[in-house]
Amino acid sequence: MRLSRWSHSLLRALLPALLLVVSLIAHSHATWAQSSAQPAAQLPPAWNDAVARLVSKIAGSAGSQRTISISVKNISLLTDADAAGISRALKAELARLGFYPRDASSSDAQVVVTLSEGEEGHVWVAQVKREAAEETTMVSVREPAPWDAQTRKPAVSLQRRIIYTQPERLADFSVADIAADNIIRMIVLEPTRLASYHFMSGQWRIALAKQLHPAAFPPRDPRGMIWQRSSELNAYLPGEYCTSSAWSEEGDLPCFSGHSPSPDLNWPLDAQGTQRGDADFQRNRNYFDGLATFYGQLPVTLPAFFTAAVLSTQDDDRWILTELDGKARLYDTSAKPSATFSGWGDDIATVATGCAGDWQVLVTGTGDWTQPDHIQVYEIRSREAVAIGQPLEFPGPILALWPSNDMRSARVVSRNLQTGLYEASIVSATCSE
Repeated sequence: MRLSRWSHSLLRALLPALLLVVSLIAHSHATWAQSSAQPAAQLPPAWNDAVARLVSKIAGSAGSQRTISISVKNISLLTDADAAGISRALKAELARLGFYPRDASSSDAQVVVTLSEGEEGHVWVAQVKREAAEETTMVSVREPAPWDAQTRKPAVSLQRRIIYTQPERLADFSVADIAADNIIRMIVLEPTRLASYHFMSGQWRIALAKQLHPAAFPPRDPRGMIWQRSSELNAYLPGEYCTSSAWSEEGDLPCFSGHSPSPDLNWPLDAQGTQRGDADFQRNRNYFDGLATFYGQLPVTLPAFFTAAVLSTQDDDRWILTELDGKARLYDTSAKPSATFSGWGDDIATVATGCAGDWQVLVTGTGDWTQPDHIQVYEIRSREAVAIGQPLEFPGPILALWPSNDMRSARVVSRNLQTGLYEASIVSATCSE
């Protein structure tokens, strides 16, 4: 059918705009390919081969979709520069195969590549999402990374030891060392009870129990903490604080209800219990109402938060708070955050791994109560959070994460979605060359 005069006029009017759109698309594609391809030749041959193999698999998963977004997450020992070079090489190879760059919100296919490690070398995993489908593919790279042996970063590994399980909700627990009589003692804090256990004949047996009376209207997410050192025991719940010097032997555990009348009743936010930051737990909520601390001689008040990680220095303390908007923020000089970290869960804790770097933080995932969770170690470098080592997976949500006194491990309370039991675990972080 022939075009009418109106159609010819409309086509002539739209032609410059159409040519401009085509030119912009071609320029975007060429720019992406040119900027990505430049460092590709600098990669080791085995890496270039792995890039080609992985992109071939990505292309097969993407099918006929031509617009694509790609992001790279590095949880291996590769440096940031190595990861950036691999990212550029992946984009260049995708462009060579005819894919067009887009943001994730406007692309037909979204790709997330995770750079990790296995027992025999590097493992690169690609998750490809398109329409309602999602596929995962991977390649292995046996050739080691081209780092210098003297500058290679030590690996961090996490180990989990399950100490105790029960069907009722747990808030926290504390395990004492093995005594001379070969009996292991443990304190378990529940939302309404504090109990002392002895390990005898291969099982935990309750020795003492005290009923608690926390907030009249507890939150859906009841939280609590035990702080124990030597013979001193402090137990914290929203609205109640209990203390004793020898409760497990004598059964005397005085408790105080209501908001904290003095700083001594505030929850210890650092493993050493030095009260370097003053925060009161909200009585009918599951978060702290804010953090009062000092930077130099200047008192500052930081926002409400769920948990905190602290690095104490000679001059000041540096704090990371997981705040109520779902983001974690670093405070190191003033009440204004110096860095913001996304993709973190609500529970964090400082840990001393012994690896290079002055500050490592255990961080939970962002899932809800119906999903499995994990713990990832992050190192804070120049106000940036860098994931180090492999995440430690849990078969359910993590409900509490508190640092140990030596800061080399942490107490973790989680719920196993398969068994329905609440699990008390010790998670230890170790460093190996």
